[in-house]
Formats: sequence, structure tokens, C-alpha cells
Amino acid sequence: MTSPKHPPWSYSWLVGLIVGMTIVVVLAGLSGIEFFEDHLVKSEGESLSLAAADIAEKFNLLLIGLQGDLQMLGDTASRVTWDRKSWTAYLHAMKAAHPHYLSFALIGPTGRVLVSTDEAVIGVDVSRERWFRDVLDNQTGVQAWDVNSNVLTQGVETVSVAVPFHTDSGTGARRFEGAVVGLMGVPMLEEIVTRTLRARILDQNVEGNLEYQVMNQKGELFIDSDLYHKGLVNLMTIGQASARLAQSGKSGYVEEEHLRRHIQIITGYAQFVGSKEQSNMRWGVLVRVDRQVVLAPFRSVLWKIGLASVSVIVPMLAVFLWVVGRLEQARICQQDTQMKLEKSHLFLQSTLDTVTSHIAILDERGTIVAVNGMWRNFAADNQSTDPQHMVGKNYLRICDIAEGSCSEEAHVVATGIRSLLRGEDHVRVFEYPCHGPDGNRWFTVRMSRFDIDGTPRLVIAHDDITENKLAVQAIRQISETARLVISNA
Repeated sequence: MTSPKHPPWSYSWLVGLIVGMTIVVVLAGLSGIEFFEDHLVKSEGESLSLAAADIAEKFNLLLIGLQGDLQMLGDTASRVTWDRKSWTAYLHAMKAAHPHYLSFALIGPTGRVLVSTDEAVIGVDVSRERWFRDVLDNQTGVQAWDVNSNVLTQGVETVSVAVPFHTDSGTGARRFEGAVVGLMGVPMLEEIVTRTLRARILDQNVEGNLEYQVMNQKGELFIDSDLYHKGLVNLMTIGQASARLAQSGKSGYVEEEHLRRHIQIITGYAQFVGSKEQSNMRWGVLVRVDRQVVLAPFRSVLWKIGLASVSVIVPMLAVFLWVVGRLEQARICQQDTQMKLEKSHLFLQSTLDTVTSHIAILDERGTIVAVNGMWRNFAADNQSTDPQHMVGKNYLRICDIAEGSCSEEAHVVATGIRSLLRGEDHVRVFEYPCHGPDGNRWFTVRMSRFDIDGTPRLVIAHDDITENKLAVQAIRQISETARLVISNA
């Protein structure tokens, strides 16, 4: 006999449900994380863009102030005739009032420095400097030059602003008398950048080190938080996306790769565009931070939440799988038991079907729970319409309500059954006639009791003894005939 084959795991849908729910939760969690990280990046990018725009605006205000102060000095030089001492005192007073300026100088018409707040350059000839030649060529209005170094700065990179001044010759013509020059050092511009970013760090509690760069229109850096590479990199040449965007005249932010460190960064950009006199100064202001620095606090909290969730969910999943496994084992055991019962029932039924008696098995209430093949054949031969062949019907009730011929014998059988169920007897045998239109028939009914776990069961076996009965009658008739013959001889 082969072992029974079990059908597919009936609880697999529970595992599939949990796996599906886990996948949905994980996907939803990943989508939520991506959305929140994008929101953090966007918020940080907008903040960096505002910082870059703030720096550009401060540059604008500072250089407009320098331009206005130089315009005032130029007007003063054109109207007032002072000696060198007076001019020296006046320029030093201006320098003291505006300490963010590097120096002021009064240049004579031949290009020699007459007065300066930096005594080291007094007497220096600047006639060959490009900016002085520009002043000679265009002797009206304020003129400004992009970041550079010259003899007046002594190697310090500065923004230079100059205003020519004239005197009235008395004939109506104005005579060029020289220029007033103001210098704004790049270190002061860088201090503006660092102060602005430092205030942002304090106000917004920003963690991590911010990088900043300021480049001219060509992409050359003159302010760089990375001092090691300052002046060595042209951002336009190497194709930095933020540098190109900064020259578009708009402010914003971009996610890009740091071309030196090869990591993802967020860069806020803005452009400083001065007045028309400063049209040659179109500086790009870049403020950047590592993307991972921005996301680090969120990811740190996320890791903690994830570890806490795993410490709870994993044991729950283990318990769930254990419970499902136990349920499956119980199902398999139940199925094995059911199959054994079915095999036992099949064996019993096959055994009963081999018996030539008409057999019915009753439960403790007298209900028929099983019949054999001879019982079913007898029912079919007698035109029974019950497809179950009386299985499920109460045998006692059938005997109790019997009427007509053989009803008295049925009542006797019912009495015997009740006697057996009460335990008064273990076996009862009755003989009864059951005549029909096709002839007379006689049967014996043998009723036997057996117990299963203390519960009584009865086996009712009907045997057709018609042939035996007729044979006995024939023998009796022959005997009687023989006796009469003998007695009359």
C-alpha cells in the first residue's frame, strides 16, 4: 500500500499574504524614504540658493557703496584744492570710517601716486597700469575693474574703482588732474561670504562643512574655501554644471557630482551683476554641501527605527511561521486520520459486502449508519426509491410504525433492539415471515451488540431462510403422507 499524498500546503495563502504585505510595506517605505529625502534635498538646495543670492546681494551693496564713496571723493577733488597733508588726513579719515576698504589713493595726471592711505605706494608710478590708461582714455564717470592685482595692492587681489577729477581752467575747458582710486580686497569679500554662511549655520543649526566658491565671468576662482586648489581650477573649463548655471543670471540649486572628490553634492548658485559701471564683473557665487551630510541625520534616525522595527517584526514573523507550521502539521495529522478512517471504512464496507446476509449497523439511537451490498441489492429488487438505502434513517422508528402484515414481528424486533441497547442481552435471534405477491418468504434476524469506547453499536443481519423453510415443510408433508399410507395399509 502506498503512502497517501498530501495536497499542496493549505496555509500557503497566509504565508503569501504576509510576504505580499511585507513587500508592499517595504515598497511603500522605500517610496516614502525617497520622497522625504527628495524633500530634504530640495529644502537644503533652496536654502543654499538663498545663501548664494544673499552673498551676491551683499557684494552688490558693498561695491555700490565703494562706488558712491569714490564718486564723492572725485567731486571733492574737483571742487576743493587741498595740499597733500589735507588730502592725506581726509583719505585716512575715509579709511577709518570704512575699514572694509583696503586703501584709497590720489593719483596725479602723470600717473604718480600723490597721496595714499598705504604709505608704501606713495610716489609709485602707475601710468603703465591698464586701469590708469582706461581712466586717461575715458575721463568721465566712475570706472571699475574686475579682481586683479597691481602695484597699488602689493600682490593682494582687489576690486578697483576709480573716478577721474578735473579743474576748471578758466576758459571753460576742464583739465584732467588725476583720479581717486579705491581698492576693495578679496579677503574682505571672502569675509562677507564666511560671515553670511556662519550666520546661516547658527540660525538653521546646519551640520557639516559648507564649501563656497566665487568665480569671475571666465570661470576662474578668486574666492575658494579649498585654499589648496584656489586659483588652480577653471570651473567653466572643467564643465561644472553649477558654474554654467550661475552665469545664466538666475539663482537656484542643482544636484551634481563633485568633480574632484567624486561624490554627490547640492550646490546653490547665484550671480552678482553690478551696476553698468561694473558690467565687466559678473561673478558666480556657489555654495555647496555634501548630499550625504544633508541626509545623514534622517538616515541615522531611520536606521534606529529600522533596527527597532526589525527587533519586533522578525520575532513576530518567526512566531507566525511557527504557528502556521503547527497548523499545517495539525492539518496533515487530521488528513492522515481522515484517510485512515476512510480506509478503515472502505475495509469495513468491503468486508460487509462479502457477507451474504442483509446487514445494517445501528448506532446507540437505532439509526442506520452502514449497510452492505446484499442489503442494497434487496432494496433495489424491492423497488426502493431511497438512494441511500435507508442509511441515516432510524431503524427503531421504522419498526415502531410498521403496519399490516409482518408488523407484529417488526414490533418484536424493535423490542429486541431496545433490550440490546440497554445491555440486557448481547445477541437476539428472531424468525419472521415476510410474504409477498410473488410468494411466501421467511427470514431470520440476528441482532448482536458490540461497544466502541463504551458506546453501543448493533449489527442487524437478515438471512433469507425461505428455501430451508420450504424444504422443512416438504419433508413434513412427505412424512405425513408416508404415515397415512402406512396407517391405511
